[in-house]
Amino acid sequence: MSFIKTVTECGYVAIDLYDGSFIYDFLRDTLTICDIDLFLKAPHTNTMGRMWGNSRFMAPEEYEFGAKIDEVTNVFTIGALSFAFFGDANDKIFEKWTAGMSLYNVVKCAMNPERNKRFHSIEEFIYNWNFAKDILNL
Repeated sequence: MSFIKTVTECGYVAIDLYDGSFIYDFLRDTLTICDIDLFLKAPHTNTMGRMWGNSRFMAPEEYEFGAKIDEVTNVFTIGALSFAFFGDANDKIFEKWTAGMSLYNVVKCAMNPERNKRFHSIEEFIYNWNFAKDILNL
């Protein structure tokens, strides 16, 4: 979350950020971020229709010519990445989610297909994530 927060604060939107962009070393308990070759200055206008990236992590606006690509798109991306880490990136259902109902609800809100129903900022997502995490005592 701190990575996508920094990206957003620097005025960029992540394009083609997916679970393969992260390598976890279980022996050292470290996460390495790699393959982060495409970020665009936000806000950006989708000038191509379907943009680059793995469809499991792409917001609806990344398919729509003329759509606004911005921080709300980053919110969708962090939600989709959460499924890769705590559930199933292919099948985003609660039965495959391992981090409790409260966090599941936060992530589902972040991934709402309707932009205006998502969290409006990464900060809002993180606030709600931390609140839900505290409820679960994680």
